[in-house]
Amino acid sequence: MDNVLQINNLDFTTPEGACAVRATRRSNTKAFPTQYDNCIGNEKIEFLFNTGTYIDPAKSSLVFKLRVNSSNGVFIKYSFDNYLYQNSGASVLNLISEIYHESKDGSLMYKQNYVNIMQTTREYIVSNAWKNNVGTLIGGFAADNPTFGYQDFATNRDVSINIPLSCLADIFSTRSLMHPNLLSGSKLTIILSNPKLNIIAYNGGTTTPMAVPADTTVSLSNIGLNLQQVELYDGIEAVIKSSLLGGIKYPFYNVYNSKYEPTSTSFTFNIQFAASIVTYLAIKFYPRQRGAVTDLESTVASASIEELSPTVSNLDDNSLGFSIRARLNGKAYPNYQITTAPQAYLNTIQALTPISHSDTQNVDPLQNINHLGSGCVPYSNYCFNTTTTTGQAKGGFIVAFSLEKNRDIGLSGKSTTASKTISIEVDGFTKYELFDMYAQLQYLSVATIFENNVIISK
Repeated sequence: MDNVLQINNLDFTTPEGACAVRATRRSNTKAFPTQYDNCIGNEKIEFLFNTGTYIDPAKSSLVFKLRVNSSNGVFIKYSFDNYLYQNSGASVLNLISEIYHESKDGSLMYKQNYVNIMQTTREYIVSNAWKNNVGTLIGGFAADNPTFGYQDFATNRDVSINIPLSCLADIFSTRSLMHPNLLSGSKLTIILSNPKLNIIAYNGGTTTPMAVPADTTVSLSNIGLNLQQVELYDGIEAVIKSSLLGGIKYPFYNVYNSKYEPTSTSFTFNIQFAASIVTYLAIKFYPRQRGAVTDLESTVASASIEELSPTVSNLDDNSLGFSIRARLNGKAYPNYQITTAPQAYLNTIQALTPISHSDTQNVDPLQNINHLGSGCVPYSNYCFNTTTTTGQAKGGFIVAFSLEKNRDIGLSGKSTTASKTISIEVDGFTKYELFDMYAQLQYLSVATIFENNVIISK
């Protein structure tokens, strides 16, 4: 063999590994303190990142033990929503009111106020496979078993919770490793919501909802972050470190959420926000009476078209009963008024659900088949009609508008400034006094990572 190698001027060596990762390990970063008893809302849970290594956010999660406390002997179990509302997006995330993250120098990296809309818009973005696996992991609806619905948990007992970081904020929704300088020394703060408004209580061993008892609280213990830490080979690390002089760009999507209380049948909901690229605007209608502690119906489900529309016998069965559209820098999105459920649904899925290009293997010239993720809200769950009822929904009715110049090309959204207001125009909304409106604006943020600091731009 040696002669053959020598004659042909060949060299036999073991091939070098193509993997840049030298080692991985899972660690647990504890919150301080690690236990919060009898929470009623507005409590702050803080985590300090001191890893010094790359983090794989796709394999990292928030963990804790949850206990719902009640002295009422009849209240023995709870869920995060009523089984009728398959697409509300309710889960253990109901118990979170706000999240914000500060870099090691105190700069705000992102802030997400949940205000009742984030979980519902996710229903249009994730697939049914995600909903059945990750969604049920965090207490969501079992899409593959609708008769099962939401999990029931016993009161006054611990239940272990594991929430992937990608569910908390979009900065973690990536398959890329996060640079040590981006997270090291940063502080993540989670603010809890009022538990009495975010669970469904059940009477005894039945499936009959009951008013959540006034003394209901939640306790959290063993709170921590399970982080997948990654070490790279020295040569790879040296190349990346040399790039820190000019700054390493880490782009991620962020959302700005706001609330509006209509005061007339026709109105304009103005959103003052400045960003270089905005991608979509989503609107959700939420019944005001569900804010009462004694409400039994739902925690986060949006109103259906039936609830929003005036009771007029000669209306189109697919009519919204009002008109709605968005406007930015004087340009309307779309350039016609949305007045029907099919118009609203198509605009919504085109804004929230990415659609891939066709190819020779899967011809789709109209690009109306979603190859990347189906979403979880079929039209039959958005607007369902029978001979006796119209406009039925399963908690996921929202209206969204794409602000992209071309929805098939990423990062093509328009820019906004303090002087360029984003508006939602609504006309003929006769039931305005019964509903609040929640808006979610998605925009692009970029973290520029240097040796000693991080600069966030949007």
